[in-house]
Amino acid sequence: MARALVLIASTASALSLSSLQGVDAPKLRIGDNALGVRGLIATETIKQGEQLIAAPRASALETTSLEAKNAPRELKRAGYCDDAGWQQAGWQGRLALRLLKARKDEADLSGWFAALPASYDELPVVSWTDADLSDCAYAPLREVVTEQRKRWKKAEDALLPSSSFTQKDLRWALATVLTRSFSGPLEASSPTQRLATVGFAAWLAGGYVVGGYGPWETALQGFLAVALATLLSDYFVAKNDDLNLERHVLAPGVDFLNHAGVVEGGASYEYFGDQFAVRAHDDLRQGDEAFASYGAKSNALLLANYGFVEADNPHDDYVFPAQYPFPPLRGARVTRTGFDETVAKAAVSYSGSQDAARENLAKACRSQAAALESAEGPLAELSREHA
Repeated sequence: MARALVLIASTASALSLSSLQGVDAPKLRIGDNALGVRGLIATETIKQGEQLIAAPRASALETTSLEAKNAPRELKRAGYCDDAGWQQAGWQGRLALRLLKARKDEADLSGWFAALPASYDELPVVSWTDADLSDCAYAPLREVVTEQRKRWKKAEDALLPSSSFTQKDLRWALATVLTRSFSGPLEASSPTQRLATVGFAAWLAGGYVVGGYGPWETALQGFLAVALATLLSDYFVAKNDDLNLERHVLAPGVDFLNHAGVVEGGASYEYFGDQFAVRAHDDLRQGDEAFASYGAKSNALLLANYGFVEADNPHDDYVFPAQYPFPPLRGARVTRTGFDETVAKAAVSYSGSQDAARENLAKACRSQAAALESAEGPLAELSREHA
């Protein structure tokens, strides 16, 4: 089963997880899986739910919705961007800038940078020409790659030319962000802000008692109220989808986990530990590969975003061409469990009976599968999985 992120450069073999500052993965090592692809391998038994790997937030590269307006001072001082460029670059462009700055300045991450791919030619957004994109017969893939190219062009228009990096540098950083970052909800305050708020409340409570303004019980109640309010505020802000607050993260070490569609859950932020962590989906034995989920993505999305397809992908689907001869299937989506109710009802209405509709849908699937199995070229593997 193909469960592989874009291949890690061969220099990763010389890198140990323990060399990455703050990364906690005592039962994993970097190694080759059965397919010869770099991944994280268990060095001893790991129980379901046990932490696989964790990276402290301080060592990660991150951009959030709250900082989308004003560029960080260190980036502006170093000539990487101004506020306008930062705003227009989008979150992928902003995280790419942080990556380029860290590559230049962060010596502690030099081993991680050395292990990153030098190029991403397997990504359609990198290697496809305009003609390749126009010739792509599978519309969902063509649309995703088209949108990616638009986002990258917007970032390049906002950030180039630059005296701090080249177009090649920026495209490498954008590809790294595309293939190795993850996103999640953002809480209302940072750990530093939380600590400052609680610390100030403790200082006030102490002054209240020492100054003789009231009993210690009252001061303690006030302190606990502030601490609890801080925690609850962060919790409810993170759970409020209407605010649409997100964080986008590159976490060294965590990004070495390959994808498996059967896995539930990927990297997430652990509030009290102030770290990004992944936990085991199943029990692992020594020598087993540990996986994470990159999300419930079809093979078209996996190919567009990561440069691979997954055999027997439980989230895969196939979208029929918009001009398909059988009208109920024009632009219709079929998954491993079949068509949805809307398509089924349309097929019955058009065919005149359930039996006729069933036969028409089965015939259409057989016809498309035969055509896909004979496909050649860069989409052959995707076509075979669809078949």
